[in-house]
Amino acid sequence: MTWPSPPVLHVHVVASGIDERMSVPLDRTLALGRDAECDVALPSATVSRRHLSLFMRRGRLVVRDHSSNGT
Repeated sequence: MTWPSPPVLHVHVVASGIDERMSVPLDRTLALGRDAECDVALPSATVSRRHLSLFMRRGRLVVRDHSSNGT
């Protein structure tokens, strides 16, 4: 029996001289933010260290805001 592949998040980061593309499987909760430990690091002072997280629930993408001023 084969399991379906998890959905993939395609990210294009353009900031402060950075132009980077990446693809990240959504097989777990992903952290996005300024902190280098995040799955997707966003190098901008306007982004919280841990700005948001993304995860799949019942086939839908869920965005959880961790920022202090809203996402």
